[in-house]
Amino acid sequence: MVCNKCGYEWRGVMGENCPACGAPSELMAGEDIYARGVTAEREMKFKTAMRCYAGAADLGVPCAAYAVCRCMEKSGLRQQKPDLYEFWLFTAARTDAIAAAAYAKYVKRSGDERTWLRYLRQAADMGHDESAMRVARYYLRHGNRPAARFYLKKASGIAAAVLLFFLGKNKPACEPHTPDLPDNTVELWNIANYALELELPHIAYAYYEEAADASYLPAIEKAAEMCMQGRGCARDEERVQKYLTELGDLGKPEAYVRLGDYYVNGALGGEPNPYAAAEMYRRAAEAGHMGAMVQWGDCLLDGSGVERDSRGALAWYDRAAKEGSQVAAGRAARVREKAQELFEGGEKLLRTGEFDGAVKQLTRAAEMGYAEADCLLGDCALAGRGMKASPKAAAEYYRSAAMQGNVRGMYRLGTLYMMNEGVRFDARLAEKLLQAAARGGYAQATGKLEALRARKQKYLARKMYAVSCAIYHRGEHAEAARYRAVAAKMGHGRAAYLLGCMYDCGDGVVKDAEKAREYYELARRLGYDGKAAGMMSKYLHRLPRL
Repeated sequence: MVCNKCGYEWRGVMGENCPACGAPSELMAGEDIYARGVTAEREMKFKTAMRCYAGAADLGVPCAAYAVCRCMEKSGLRQQKPDLYEFWLFTAARTDAIAAAAYAKYVKRSGDERTWLRYLRQAADMGHDESAMRVARYYLRHGNRPAARFYLKKASGIAAAVLLFFLGKNKPACEPHTPDLPDNTVELWNIANYALELELPHIAYAYYEEAADASYLPAIEKAAEMCMQGRGCARDEERVQKYLTELGDLGKPEAYVRLGDYYVNGALGGEPNPYAAAEMYRRAAEAGHMGAMVQWGDCLLDGSGVERDSRGALAWYDRAAKEGSQVAAGRAARVREKAQELFEGGEKLLRTGEFDGAVKQLTRAAEMGYAEADCLLGDCALAGRGMKASPKAAAEYYRSAAMQGNVRGMYRLGTLYMMNEGVRFDARLAEKLLQAAARGGYAQATGKLEALRARKQKYLARKMYAVSCAIYHRGEHAEAARYRAVAAKMGHGRAAYLLGCMYDCGDGVVKDAEKAREYYELARRLGYDGKAAGMMSKYLHRLPRL
């Protein structure tokens, strides 16, 4: 910065007042600052020149970074501050061929041949003849003649022409592939941090951006922060969203949370966006971020940017509470207290006959995950209190309660499956639900289980008898007798009586009057009187009715 009044120069940001006289400052163009650096260098004021060149480099003047290195060499600061010299040389090597060659020579002293070759090739590609010759000689020593020819064609001079002649002009030349060159992402990150320490945000952001393009997580986070602040670059909301979304996708859910906070506060787009915020909180919550679980639960509870779902909110609060969140535990407790108040109010209204108000309060309690409220709503749906009578709706209410572990809901739903009301008869599912209710301590479930088993046995006995009749009419009387014996044992009276008839006459079995009397007696005990039905000892000449 430069003061309009007194001419004092200092490093700062747009809008700062002059530290010397307090007058407002102005942002100088990079070319103007570079020109001041050239003037200072000619006057042998190397520190002033370095400061001007550094400011120009930060504002994007290509040759300014190497000019800083030149001033450090002339002033002797290169030996005093080698890290600073390396930083500016590295920065200059990105855009300047001579700087790239100088940096290659600098790193070769440390024995890093791969980095030396990389920057030497970079200098050659930018048109530096001497670097092209050095790369060609390197590939000749290592037996890579096509690569040597490629770089000899880039070089100029008699030596390059002679070498190219001996290698053969017409032979193919190809650019070498160097997949073994090390990735310099961490190096870029370190250089960016150093640039930020030197208060060169534009240079720092350029390195952060390059490291971020290589999916380096710390660099992505820092680049997003600088984009949001407009530091070192123009404030770019789209790039902030891109960086933070990429960071979240790479396993950093806190980036989703930060992006959600930006949407809530209207920091992106100028207006709050609850829908985008809710989506970000959801992603972070599903990725296991404890704070995001609470925020996503708040969105579900309040219906902010998403459809209201109190039960879902409670589930997320419980999950966050298990992770150790005291905030989530407190909010879950408050939701349950409110649900209990609504349930007690609805129950009281039911006792006084105010069914419509009771159903409204119970519905709100059920939405908050209060399972007993679902059970009472199921009772109302069966009896037609405050709503249209519907066994199907009652089954849905009982199912909701059962899924939350409510034993009365399990018992009620199991009974509906058993009685074929509102749902299709399913003995296996009914038995499973009633057993769960009995294990939960619901006493009435035991009696229902016994009734269900009796009904299942009766149903199976009827099926067995029907099969025996079909077999009998095919002429397989002995096989029919076996099926009728099983049906009689399971409690089918007519099967017992007909089996007695078969033993009485020796039809399909050995004639045995004693067994016949036993089966006649069994049929009477089971409530079937063959004599009263007019069957006596005759057989069925057609398939009997069940």
